[in-house]
Amino acid sequence: MRSAACLLLCLYLLLGSCVPPRSATRQPLAPGSGSGTGSQAQAPQSPWLDPAVQLKQRVRLVTASGIDLRQAFYTREGTGDELRIFLRTRSYAARSGDACDPQYIGLLNPATGETVHPVLDPVLVPVECVSSADEREFCLAALKTGKDVPLAQAPIVLRIYSATAEPVEAQPAERLYPLGFAEGDQVFCRRVGSVELDGGLPAFSLDWTDSGTLCATHAGKTAAALVPYFAVDGTARAGYTVHSDPALPASATLDYEAQLLSGGRRTQRWTLPYHVSYAPFAWMPPLIWAGSGTMLTVAFRPNAEGPSAQAHYQGLFRLVALNMQSGATTLIEDRLPPYLPIAAADGVVFYTTKYTDGGKEQWELWAASLDGLAKQRLLAVDDALYLSVEDATGGRRLLVHRQYLKFAGRGAELHSELTELSLDPLEGSDAPETVVAERPVGAAPEQAKGIPPAAPSEGTGTAAPPTSGGSGPPPIGMP
Repeated sequence: MRSAACLLLCLYLLLGSCVPPRSATRQPLAPGSGSGTGSQAQAPQSPWLDPAVQLKQRVRLVTASGIDLRQAFYTREGTGDELRIFLRTRSYAARSGDACDPQYIGLLNPATGETVHPVLDPVLVPVECVSSADEREFCLAALKTGKDVPLAQAPIVLRIYSATAEPVEAQPAERLYPLGFAEGDQVFCRRVGSVELDGGLPAFSLDWTDSGTLCATHAGKTAAALVPYFAVDGTARAGYTVHSDPALPASATLDYEAQLLSGGRRTQRWTLPYHVSYAPFAWMPPLIWAGSGTMLTVAFRPNAEGPSAQAHYQGLFRLVALNMQSGATTLIEDRLPPYLPIAAADGVVFYTTKYTDGGKEQWELWAASLDGLAKQRLLAVDDALYLSVEDATGGRRLLVHRQYLKFAGRGAELHSELTELSLDPLEGSDAPETVVAERPVGAAPEQAKGIPPAAPSEGTGTAAPPTSGGSGPPPIGMP
């Protein structure tokens, strides 16, 4: 009996050794078959999240002392969709009295380094610009100032630039501030309640009591919007409304709304706390699409590190993803400076943040997956006063803005530097140490090439706070 049992045991072990273990025969999960509610197919990891990837860099702009960069984004020009970089700069060194600091716009060709400056009426002061999702149009808002026109009453001109057509100008009866492109050729705007000057920049108070206004870019006409949507990715649209009563700041909220445009109308809503700035420049978080029905924004969590004397003022600013399908909110990064822009491309979100270690500050540029589980640091600088990612295009190129101090003699100069990061080789060469990409608005086009304006007067001004949309650096005190 013992011999028979041993024989059966040996036979069982022999047959068992011919069967691969379960781990070797397990089949890969089919797309969408992962466990958990609302799981999605895992896309291949983006090269931005690969630590072995070697990024290419080119410096595209270094401003002169007294000039700072307020805004930069990619745009297209001509029938061949030639890539350009839109620039909006400001001369705080040229500040005079109670007038707005001069602001300028330009289109930089990254292949040649040449900057072309669209001619504007001398009384127009550019204050904000928004771009369409396909990068073929952008809408510039400019204050129409004058000697006898107080800032509080200055009208706003909306000028729409197209890749293939002449600019179209709209001068609506009421002052409108653009927030983003909506469907087709329409720009979503909100009425301006008031304007005041702060640090050389106009600070706008917007009217959030209605759904907003749509400006038809090709016709230059405006109409009331039915819904507060200004962010569109082709399959869905979204927007938000601010509810903030000065008498009840602790109840201030942001109401987000998103709607699918195909496959049956589906609407999702979120209500998040609103950060009250108690300053002329109101906080307006960025709102962008990252594909697959996912929105990205910055959420405020008040009193996250203890109660503050001013309601809804202190707290944490966190990068979050809002999912159109499930309505879920996913945390990607839990500590951000409040007024910084973000960008997204190829299923990846790009953002900057600041760390303090041993009293020393370091700014960092990060890429992260939309679920926040994969992250990669792309850049770290310890000599920056400000670092922001301005825009992304084609999933392959980024615009990064750095402000820094350069010590010359006994003083210090503040400079803005715009750099491109890319997964592919970049055309052109680095910009020289100081590039003057500005000129007085309304000057003749030939003055834009090779003839720098007069050097700004020396002084110790203070770079002003960001615009209400967060499209500029925070306050920087000059030494």
